[in-house]
Amino acid sequence: EEIMRTTVSKAIEYYNEAVPRGEYVLVIEGVCESKARNYPEDISEHVDKLIAEGLSRMDAMKAAARERGISKSAVYREYISD
Repeated sequence: EEIMRTTVSKAIEYYNEAVPRGEYVLVIEGVCESKARNYPEDISEHVDKLIAEGLSRMDAMKAAARERGISKSAVYREYISD
């Protein structure tokens, strides 16, 4: 038994590489309009978008982390790895 929490696009990427086996149950959570995101799925693109809007690189990383509800260090690691 395996439990995977991911986005639909990441699941598609995963199963393009991995051979599916067994049964699957998908639970897809909807987003209410007030929580709908309006940023790119890719963290680096999100930071670059905020920089293009006039934020410094550090402020853009902080804002991206806040908007995504993740740590600044997670955004930093992802951003510098690209």
